[in-house]
Amino acid sequence: MAKANKSRYAVLGILANAPGSSGYDIRSIMKGSTDYFWQETFSSIYPVLDALEKENLITGVQGASSGRNRKAYNITKKGLKALQSWLMEDVELEQGRNEMLLKIFFGELNSISSNIKHIETYKSQISARKLVLEQTRLNLPKKYPKDAGLPFWLMTVEFGICRMQASIEWSEYALEKLAKIKKQKGVKK
Repeated sequence: MAKANKSRYAVLGILANAPGSSGYDIRSIMKGSTDYFWQETFSSIYPVLDALEKENLITGVQGASSGRNRKAYNITKKGLKALQSWLMEDVELEQGRNEMLLKIFFGELNSISSNIKHIETYKSQISARKLVLEQTRLNLPKKYPKDAGLPFWLMTVEFGICRMQASIEWSEYALEKLAKIKKQKGVKK
């Protein structure tokens, strides 16, 4: 199944954990939790909410909040059953898209210096993300010490930290390889 088809389960999961959330709330919650491994935009959340409501997997209640017309959503029993059923299915191997790797794959068509710059920028960005995740790993137990979800959240954070560390190590490897190529070719660009 494509990511777009699984967006419904990301939204159902957020509503199961945070009933009464609006589309804006769902995006905010995801931004602070799942964004490092599963991102949804406002433009993808609202159509999913509409579809889930039509399927009676969630209910929406129109109301006013802070002077704004806000629609809050709750997961239904049918929605919770659909989420739990999906959670039991086998996991499909992800098919990622990484622009930096695509550029490096075609690196012979680019200058060595440009390839080096791409990898250095990538390494810097990944290092910054890793620091955020390490801080999250420290803060979650303080903020949610008795939450049943804590061990699962920490597992996903640890996965992210390990993945970032592997990317940092790969970046160092690739930069070393490019430095050798540059030296062998006597490339100045």
